[in-house]
Amino acid sequence: MVYLLQKLYDSCKEAFTSRNLNSSSPELLEHVRSLMDEMTLADLGLDEEFFIKSEYITKFPQAVFYLPICMCQSFSICIFYLPQSSVIQLHDHPDMTVLCKLLFGSIHVKAYDWVDPQGRPQRVGDSNGNLFSYF
Repeated sequence: MVYLLQKLYDSCKEAFTSRNLNSSSPELLEHVRSLMDEMTLADLGLDEEFFIKSEYITKFPQAVFYLPICMCQSFSICIFYLPQSSVIQLHDHPDMTVLCKLLFGSIHVKAYDWVDPQGRPQRVGDSNGNLFSYF
């Protein structure tokens, strides 16, 4: 089970090192994505019961939380737990590549990519006056 997680770590390390970030090798990124496609909770040493019986979830049943698996300078691997009917606000990850894998349950995702014909970053504000950059 740890074998697949180790392979994912090694592939992320190769794909997201500074020497590969500018070239963004589609092959390296596809390899990371294919490993994530194979991954299950068991590959992380977990099962659904871990989340159902978690003391944190019992105390805060509607809280979104995450478990860090690996935090490196070039990349992070983590598990997010989203309770039923939870919503994550619209946000961006500037200069980041984000890959997600649903391990159990179901989710509805809306994703937006903003494109400027001149290739300039788009700056958009929310109702609170916060500015977001889209590349």
